[in-house]
Order: sequence, then structure tokens, then C-alpha cells
Amino acid sequence: MSELSKLFVKQKYHIAREMQVGPVTTRIWILKDDISYMIDVSPSQTCLLSVGDCPGWKKRLMTAGKICTEFMGVEPICRYDAKPSIQWTHFLEWDLVDPEGRLRVIVNRGEEQTQMPYRDLHLFGGYCINNFVDASLSQAYQDAANLSKKYPGVYGKDPGGECNAVRVLCASEMGLFLEYNLLYSARRLQQQYRQTSRPEEDLYSFVMHGATVSDLQLYHTNLALDFVAATICQKVGIAILEEPSREHRLCFDELNFIKWFNYHSEYLTRRCPDEQSMNEVMNIYFRGGDISAYAPTGDWRTA
Repeated sequence: MSELSKLFVKQKYHIAREMQVGPVTTRIWILKDDISYMIDVSPSQTCLLSVGDCPGWKKRLMTAGKICTEFMGVEPICRYDAKPSIQWTHFLEWDLVDPEGRLRVIVNRGEEQTQMPYRDLHLFGGYCINNFVDASLSQAYQDAANLSKKYPGVYGKDPGGECNAVRVLCASEMGLFLEYNLLYSARRLQQQYRQTSRPEEDLYSFVMHGATVSDLQLYHTNLALDFVAATICQKVGIAILEEPSREHRLCFDELNFIKWFNYHSEYLTRRCPDEQSMNEVMNIYFRGGDISAYAPTGDWRTA
């Protein structure tokens, strides 16, 4: 049981389930008074708390939020409502890594906010919404979101629900390597935990989306992987062998792709020989920083 879960147990909450959903991120399902909460937490980095549209949701959210604040050591950066499925869900976010960068995404409706109805944003900690408004960035997020509308379910063209298309389209070669490597690791974890969904979660997902929770996650991760792979192929000159379609995964020159991937992997492993230094590079990149110092300067084709 995670340290955050232990804090909730002390306050008479019930931990329904914990699941690793990323290298440092744990997803926790919590129950109290028949109300379900979900938390995605990366200790000392980020935390996202959500509760459904139930009676007294605001008091429940803020009460549970106090426990997250105790764990994170700082106040949340914002609260907002979003509608990822058929009902509104209420969110609190904490960010210790790059709060202003995260607020810039949220205010301009980037990443997941582009894909769903969204309302009632409140910033905390003295932040002001107007300081983060960026019309060009908001348009870029919208254009990226339109890829899913224009090419729904097309492997290699639809980024799916697990991909930051704006970041991918703007990424350097090393950035694309990190994107692909992270998604590949996420897929391995999803395959490992395919049978961990509760029956009621799978039933709801099947009714709403025609697939179980794990099948849906895997589908979106595969879309994201192929979107990143197609972007890599176009950027570095690797052949895409068949027209992208909904029926089959992206078909590309795998030998050259593996050569490109291994070239960047081996260089970065030499540059960052331990987990801590590797995580530092990941954090720099995902905060929008410059990672050119960690990128190889040679040609992968002749290496």
C-alpha cells in the first residue's frame, strides 16, 4: 500500500485498488460513503484527484484534497470540471515540477482538455488565468485534436487518447525517442495488468465504448505508438510500406526503425547510466526544456 493510501485509510477511507500506470505513477481507487474517488499520483511530482458528479461533490473533493495536500506538501494549483464520458467529473491538480507549465496547458485546453467538454476552471496559489492565455498554443492544441476527428482510428494518423500530439509533432529526434520509449513501456505495463479491471468497470466500459478497460487502454496506446512511429519515419526518412488504415497497425521498415531506436537508446544509456539521471532527462523534456545536450550528433545510418 502506498504512503498516500495509508493517509486516506487513517481518515476512514477504503482503498479499493492500486495500480502502477507509469514508471513513477500510481493510480488509486478510493471509496467513502459509497462515493468513489480516483487519484493518479507521482510522489514529489504531480497528483490528480477526481470525484464524480455526486451530491456534495465539492465538499467531498476538497476534504479528500486536504489529504493529498498533506502528502504533496503544497496546495493544489487548480480545480476544474471535465466530461470524459457521460457525466461531469470534478478535478484537483497538484504540480511540484512545473506548475506554470501545467497551467499553461490547462488554460489553453491542451492535451486531454482538448478532447472533452470542460468548464469552471479555478486557479490557486495567486495564479491568474489571463497570465496563461496563449491563442496560438490553443489553436495548435485544437489542430492536433482534429487529427483524431479527421483520421479516427487510423493507425499512424490518429494520435489516440494516450498521446500529446502537439508535443510529438514539435519534438526533436531525441524527444521522439523518449515519446516512443515511454509509450512502449506503458504498453508493457498495460499488458501485464490486463486482467486487473473489476467486472463492473469492464461492463461499464463495454457498454460505453464496446471494449473492456484494458482493451480500450491498449487500443489507444497502440494508436499513440503508431502515430509517434509515423512521425519518426517521416522525420528521419524511414519508409512507411503501406497506406495507414484502421484495419491493421502501421507497416514500416522495421530494420531501419530498430537501428534508429537502438542508436538513440545506446547513446542515452551511456550519457545517463542510472535511473536518476535518466529520469532527469525525462523531466526536462516533459517540462518543455532543451534536451539537445543529451542527443547524439552523428548519423544513425552510418553508426
